[in-house]
Amino acid sequence: MARGATCSRRRCERPSRATSDACRSFALVNKLGLVTEGTYSPSVAVGVMELSPGLPSMNYVYASATKTLRASSDAFSYGRITLGYGVDTGSRAVFMGTTPFQNTRSALMACYESPQLLDRIGLAIDYLGGASEISDTYVGVTFALTPVTTLAAGAFFDNDRSAAATTYDGFFAYLSTGFNVTKLFDKPTP
Repeated sequence: MARGATCSRRRCERPSRATSDACRSFALVNKLGLVTEGTYSPSVAVGVMELSPGLPSMNYVYASATKTLRASSDAFSYGRITLGYGVDTGSRAVFMGTTPFQNTRSALMACYESPQLLDRIGLAIDYLGGASEISDTYVGVTFALTPVTTLAAGAFFDNDRSAAATTYDGFFAYLSTGFNVTKLFDKPTP
């Protein structure tokens, strides 16, 4: 949710809508940046969330665009906004679309990240549409440990509030980091 992190997550603290297991499987979350943000253009990425080869899973494929809100590259930042669209390509039992994609396998994604206070502390609001084990609205505080490593904590609120028995709200905490794959093969400088 902060610098170098994505607006995505995996939780094991609540039961899935498809099973009663609290943490039923390992799931991969991955994002590939295709276009780097420019002065007037957003960064563009594609990704997959909840990919699990062994058990029923969302296999949620998405595309997103992120743009820093500022007048010029050296002007004050008002934060970053991310908008995206995704499709559940996996099990129909673990995902249900909500407005405006009710009764489909599609969902909107949106995230706002505030400017960082003292280059370290930020606020993030993250929305993943649909009804699934990860489809929620998140509000969190981020703390940048390094330029690419972030510690975050906050609360999540279930998008589907139609039945109290399956409405799950709660708290989360995570540590996120990133790296540049192209730098892995660079020769060390003496």
